[in-house]
Amino acid sequence: MYFGLFGLSFLLVIYTQGVLGYSATWAGMTVLPMALPMLLSERFGRLTARVGSRLMVTAGVVTAGLGVVWLTVGPDPLPFWSFIIPGMAVFGTGLSIAISPLTNAAVSSVPADCAGAASGVHHAIVRAAGLVAIAALGTIAAAGGEAGSLSPDGFRTALLVCAVIVLLPGVVLARRIRDDDAGGLAEAA
Repeated sequence: MYFGLFGLSFLLVIYTQGVLGYSATWAGMTVLPMALPMLLSERFGRLTARVGSRLMVTAGVVTAGLGVVWLTVGPDPLPFWSFIIPGMAVFGTGLSIAISPLTNAAVSSVPADCAGAASGVHHAIVRAAGLVAIAALGTIAAAGGEAGSLSPDGFRTALLVCAVIVLLPGVVLARRIRDDDAGGLAEAA
């Protein structure tokens, strides 16, 4: 999910400027529909206590993945108002649903005296995912294009890679989260 958060934000800002010809300000607006649902994260976090981390992470990952898929199947060029804005809103809603229970699972799966270290590792992974996403998706999106620009085929391939990377590991993680411990991960077999 964090790969998608940073990678998708980067891709769409570059796409809206380079392909759609929008100003930097309008290009920056592509991330606003993703950010607004984040205001609901606290409510989704409280809901996790009632329904469990597994359900919330799964629902969030699937929702976020559907947001990326929505962008992937759009026409070329990708329309700003009918595909980019709704796709980012769905993606952001998925993030909002899953981030609190995922963070809770990462921190509460270790003894209490290691919670600070677990939080640090979790946040380091978030930052690393962002760096890898921007480098990988940027490279894929530029493949086959002119120097310094996006290739239409490369952009679609980058969106597809992003969708797979958001959905697949998230579904695997959701299968491993146990609800019997507060967000804990199942023991390795």
